[in-house]
Amino acid sequence: MRSGGDELDPRVGLDDPSKPLRSKLLAVPALRERYLTYVREIAEHWLDWQHLGPVVEGHAQRIEPFVAADTRKLSSLAAFQQAVAAEPPEANPAQVAPGPGRRVTNLRQFAEQRRKFLLNHPAIQALPPAEAAR
Repeated sequence: MRSGGDELDPRVGLDDPSKPLRSKLLAVPALRERYLTYVREIAEHWLDWQHLGPVVEGHAQRIEPFVAADTRKLSSLAAFQQAVAAEPPEANPAQVAPGPGRRVTNLRQFAEQRRKFLLNHPAIQALPPAEAAR
């Protein structure tokens, strides 16, 4: 399993002494459960492309002219457009060169893969069922 990206464990740093507040808070079972319940809610709602897609599209439309005009950007306008596209990029390395050891992905792919990982995570699945009405 990779240590980051879409498969970053939601409990990362649980025993990390360099993150004392996080580790001490999540050591309390009730607070850990509440935190994981929030993670599940984010995965179910906010990482669902039906909800997130229109948000990404709206922001992308607003900032695209600025990306196009930027003469010091680190990647091309085409790379930006591919990153925010509603459809995943083609598996053609000539289109986007993400760099050594990096895979080609866009926001939709990341959101879908992250959502799947979180909702299938044992700590999330062990939670009591979500309340029907909040």
